[in-house]
Amino acid sequence: ILVLSDGWVTAMSVTLANAVVGLSVLLVTGYAGQLSLAQYLIGAIGAFIAVKLMDALGLPFELSFLGGVVSAMIIGAVLGAPALRTRGVNLAVSTLGIAISLYALFLANTQLAGSTDGLPVTTPSLFGLDLDPGEHPRRYAIAVLAVLLVTLLALANLRRGRAGRRLLAVRSNERAALALGIDVYVAKLYAFMVAAGMAAVGVSLVAFLNERVVFSRFDVFTSITATTSTVVGGIGMLIGPIIGAAVLPNSIVSKFITQWGAADTYLPLVGAILVLLVLITGADGLVEQNRQMLVKLRHRQHRTPTTDVRDTGTRPEPDTAEEPRRAAVVAEPVPPRTLEVKGLTVRFGGVVAVDGIDLTVRPGTVHGLIGPNGAGKTTFIDAVTGFVAAEGAVALDGEDIRRVGSGRRVRKGLARSFQSGELFEDLTVRENLAVGCDDGALRRYLTDLVRPGPVALSPAAVLAAREFGLEPLYDERPDSLSFGHRRLVSIARAVASAPSVLLLDEPAAGLDEQGAGELAHLIRRLAEGWSIGVLLVEHNLDMVLSVCDEITVMAEGRRLVAAAPPAVVRTHPDVLRAYVGESQASEAEPYADSEEQPLMS
Repeated sequence: ILVLSDGWVTAMSVTLANAVVGLSVLLVTGYAGQLSLAQYLIGAIGAFIAVKLMDALGLPFELSFLGGVVSAMIIGAVLGAPALRTRGVNLAVSTLGIAISLYALFLANTQLAGSTDGLPVTTPSLFGLDLDPGEHPRRYAIAVLAVLLVTLLALANLRRGRAGRRLLAVRSNERAALALGIDVYVAKLYAFMVAAGMAAVGVSLVAFLNERVVFSRFDVFTSITATTSTVVGGIGMLIGPIIGAAVLPNSIVSKFITQWGAADTYLPLVGAILVLLVLITGADGLVEQNRQMLVKLRHRQHRTPTTDVRDTGTRPEPDTAEEPRRAAVVAEPVPPRTLEVKGLTVRFGGVVAVDGIDLTVRPGTVHGLIGPNGAGKTTFIDAVTGFVAAEGAVALDGEDIRRVGSGRRVRKGLARSFQSGELFEDLTVRENLAVGCDDGALRRYLTDLVRPGPVALSPAAVLAAREFGLEPLYDERPDSLSFGHRRLVSIARAVASAPSVLLLDEPAAGLDEQGAGELAHLIRRLAEGWSIGVLLVEHNLDMVLSVCDEITVMAEGRRLVAAAPPAVVRTHPDVLRAYVGESQASEAEPYADSEEQPLMS
């Protein structure tokens, strides 16, 4: 900056300021997964308010700048409201529609934003220091650089902190994030509001570069271009928005191209080529693609013939020296709570998916829930954990939790896993476990911007990782794990919150006999060693019969057998009929001859 000519310094200031806007796109889209096409336009409205406050009210630069940022954050909260109910393309259309309305209301309104000559811009000064870009372009550029560095540091801290892991969890899988107690709505609103404030900072820095600013130029297409350039640079890495900002109009690339002709002629072509490259080779941006290529090359160079635990679906056998340490692992019993479900009914329109089910899960026991496909087992878990509306009573240690949200049920000691694992693919194994034991404190959204702290695991998470043999995989991402290890990470993540009741939805699906047997042993350890009440939904009948204390059988949403011992379920004619058909069921010993008490519902 100090050695460049004034023209290049101005281009550098524009690039750095636009990079701040790009970082706002990184936060709301790259971190939180909410596609917003209105970031630059929101920032322009914040800049418009800042200019108005200085020009019309005569407020100092510091207060005017702050007023513009706060106003943009309020608009960001309004813009983020649709994100509470939708995402993806629908959200992009919603933000685009709101952006067009705001543009017509504020920036294209000649009565507010001035005529074609624009609005006059008062010379900025910071605590008495003159920052006039015309008189002191290098001083202004250094100030813009300082703002960019502070923003970069804040986002880097956020990514390392609990708040950043919450945002990435929401982006990766909202359903799993909610099941772990993350307030998805708060996370989305936070991302929209902070990103809007950042956008206002960036566009205001661009606006104050001029003596007069025509706000009608900050239209919807400018906002879309800013989002596109950030995606091209890399939506998931901090350097991506800086690279994207370099190809925007009046940037350093524009200044460079101007030497051979009109930049407006070539920049769209350059941008189109870069977008095509990203679409063809991947959606993570040029920086991320190069990083992945370097990682692959490094792995090839350091590949050794040693056995990798990721190559097998089960845990590696521990060394003899490790056996005493593993045997010494003793879990702290969780607070004992009993889950009682009475008359649970779930309706989807005229279809009754679950019909009046009663079930009790006691501390330190494993209760199996089995039935053929379509019996309503997963829907039952969804209803108990608050993911679908249901009739009936759901109580945890006598406390009615039917009207309690999914996230709050986790805080009360009710955790679950999912059929497909639902891991957060952009987080390491350690970070996945850390999300599972997050305290949910709202202050983290502010403190993590300054001091994120290390990735801390709760005692339950550490013990679960050790019990499941996941410690060597802490720094691996889920996409590099075997199917069996992914299953173990999913269960360990649910256990990380030290729940009193754990609902497992087909945890052994896809595992071989050895893996299922080892998983059964771990489930018994959770019940007996941790005093967790486990509800096991599983199609592997051998595993269910070997691990469960009692079993409930469902078919077509109704209960066939209620809380029966495994020995009874094994030969129950109704169970055989549900699984193997009428002919084989008739060959079984009549249930009336059994010494067990009748268990028909």
